[in-house]
Order: sequence, then structure tokens, then C-alpha cells
Amino acid sequence: IYWNRRREAIAEDRLVIRATGPRILAHWKEHRPKMYRALKKSGHLDQVALNAQERHLDLKMEALDQGLAPDQADEIARQVWMFPDEEDQPEL
Repeated sequence: IYWNRRREAIAEDRLVIRATGPRILAHWKEHRPKMYRALKKSGHLDQVALNAQERHLDLKMEALDQGLAPDQADEIARQVWMFPDEEDQPEL
């Protein structure tokens, strides 16, 4: 059961990555405008967004390994890597 749940989460995440990119960028533009502008100016915005998505998946898998439900694991990972609100938070 555990491995099936994990495989389902991974397959679902691969589909979600394509859909979340624009949402991440919109969120960063609104909630982290300094970082957004700096990354856009340097030409690194898309790569950093992709890295944030990958880190989100890694953290989600760690949380699943620790026994969290998929929706809880996703919420925690999403808040940390994809949708942080604090402008003063270190670069992603």
C-alpha cells in the first residue's frame, strides 16, 4: 500500500509541475516582488522556479516517508518551496 501511494503521488506530481509553474511565478511576483524582479533581470527566473518545484517534490517525498498523508505532505512542501510569503526569506 505504501509504495502504491508513493507511486501515485509521484505520477500526480509530474503532471502538477507543468501546471504550477505559472502559479509559482504569479505568487512570487505578488508576494516576493524584489526576488522576482532580481531573478527576471538576471535571466534565472524560470530555472529557479523549476528548482523550487523539484525541491517541493523532494520535501513532499520525505514527508510521505515519515508517514504524513499526501495532502499534508504536499501542503508543507508547497508552503516551504513554492509559495513562501516572506520577502525576507532567503533565496530559493
